[in-house]
Amino acid sequence: MDKMGLPRNLLTKLARASRSERDGRLSLNKLHSAALVMLNEIIMNQRRESHTAFVAMPFSVRRMLGHYANLYVPLLRNIEYRSLRAWGGFGTEDYQDLLYTLIDRCGGMLADITTLNPNVMHELGYALGRGRMFIVLVAEKGQPVPANLGDLTVLRYQAKGRNWQRRAIAEISSAVALYQYAAAIGVPGAESRRIVGPVKVTR
Repeated sequence: MDKMGLPRNLLTKLARASRSERDGRLSLNKLHSAALVMLNEIIMNQRRESHTAFVAMPFSVRRMLGHYANLYVPLLRNIEYRSLRAWGGFGTEDYQDLLYTLIDRCGGMLADITTLNPNVMHELGYALGRGRMFIVLVAEKGQPVPANLGDLTVLRYQAKGRNWQRRAIAEISSAVALYQYAAAIGVPGAESRRIVGPVKVTR
């Protein structure tokens, strides 16, 4: 812990926060919440990773559960980002501070706004408010975009047919590469942060 620059009382805090109740019971949520608090303090001491992207995705949509491994990870790899995501969780553990810390330590975000999942929208809003992240917004074709996100470019994919993930990865990667190139050569609007990547495009 000294080598990582962490306070020695972290373990003491963990032990105190995860004490058993008077009846001797210790709930999984209480233990997990205490561990997440400790993990948050550890990660807060780490450097920001400019080429790691936080993946904001819905965990409650069964048909999208495979998207992380089959769509988001290879897509981010194509645009030279490492992927990181949170977890489905138990539902009542205290993880919010750790979630913010994970987003803050990343240099980018990939947010899938298909279904307009409240957790995804919350994480996206937080990242936009921080104002220093490379954000790639994706959604299935046909998903309406809320008016407050009207100035953001949403890259669409169609989750149908054989090898649709491969096609979506190629199309979205090419679009992001184009935006990055436009920013590099100084296309107007490159200063805006409320866009996919560093440039604003007309849909």
